[in-house]
Amino acid sequence: MKKLIERHLKSASGSSLDASSAECYRPKLMRFLTFLEEKGIESAKKVTPDHFDDFAQYMTELQKENGKPLANKTIKLHYVAVRNFFKWLLRIGVLEVDPSSELKNPKLPDTIPRNLLTPKEIEETFDLPDLSTAIGFRDRTIMELVYASAIHRSEVSKLDLPDVDIETELLLVRGGKHKKDGYIPLLPRTIHFLKEYRDGPRVILTKKKPKEIAFFVNRRGGRLDKDSVSQLFRKYAKDSKIEKEISAMSFRHAIATHLLQNGMGIRHIQRLLLHKKVSTTEIYTRVTPVDVLRQIQKFHPR
Repeated sequence: MKKLIERHLKSASGSSLDASSAECYRPKLMRFLTFLEEKGIESAKKVTPDHFDDFAQYMTELQKENGKPLANKTIKLHYVAVRNFFKWLLRIGVLEVDPSSELKNPKLPDTIPRNLLTPKEIEETFDLPDLSTAIGFRDRTIMELVYASAIHRSEVSKLDLPDVDIETELLLVRGGKHKKDGYIPLLPRTIHFLKEYRDGPRVILTKKKPKEIAFFVNRRGGRLDKDSVSQLFRKYAKDSKIEKEISAMSFRHAIATHLLQNGMGIRHIQRLLLHKKVSTTEIYTRVTPVDVLRQIQKFHPR
C-alpha cells in the first residue's frame, strides 16, 4: 500500500494539490498505514468501514509529546488525507467501493485563540527585523502585509510581481485557502514597504535569478515557500519578549479583531478575509469582558 500512497501523492502534487500540500498529507497517510499494519492489513482492498471506526478511536487517544491529545484540526487533516487517498483508489479502479465514505470529521469549535496580540504588541514585533539587511527588510514587509491584508501564509508565498499593484494600491490574492481569487486594497504604509522591498532588497536577493517572478524570495532568489513564512514568524517569536503566539495566523486573527473593535462592519471584514460565509467571520464578534465593560459604561442609565 505504501507504493500506492507514493503514487497518489505524486499525482496529487501535479493536479488539485500543490506540492507542499501533498507533502503535508504524507505523514498523515503514513500514520494511517502504520495503524493498518499493526492490525495486519497490508492491502487497500482489505480495508473496511470498521477499520475507519477503529482509526477514529485511535486518533482520539493519541497524544502529543507534551502528553496532550491531538487537536481536532490535526485529526481532521488526517481524515481529509485518508479520504482523498481512498477516493483516488476508487477513481483509478483499485477499489470498487470507498470504505472511508462514513469517516466524519471531528467538530471544530468556532473559536479564535485567546490572548490575541494587541496593536502595541504588533508594533513591537514589527521592530524585530533588521531593516539594514535584505532578509530583515523582506521579513518586515511580510509582517506589514499580513497585518494589513490578513492574507494566509500560503497566499504570501503565491504572490507574483504582477499581483502587487503599487499604482492602484491593490493586492491580487490568487487561489487562496478556498481556491478563490480576490482583490484587497492596501494602506499607504504597506505600499511603502512593498515598493521599497521590490525596488531594493528583492533586487539584491534575485541577483542570480533576475527572471524570478515570485514577489517574496528566499536567500537564493527563489520563491519563498509557505513553511519559510512560518519559520520567519517563529524566529522573531523567539527573539520577542511577548509571551503569546506570533505567527501569520495570529496576525490575521489580530487584525480582524482590531478592526471589529474599532467599529468596522462585519461584512467589510468578511470581504477582507475572503470568507465565503459571514458566519465564519462572526466568530470575531465574540466580545471580551473589557468590551462588555466599555459598552455598559457607555449605555447604562446610571
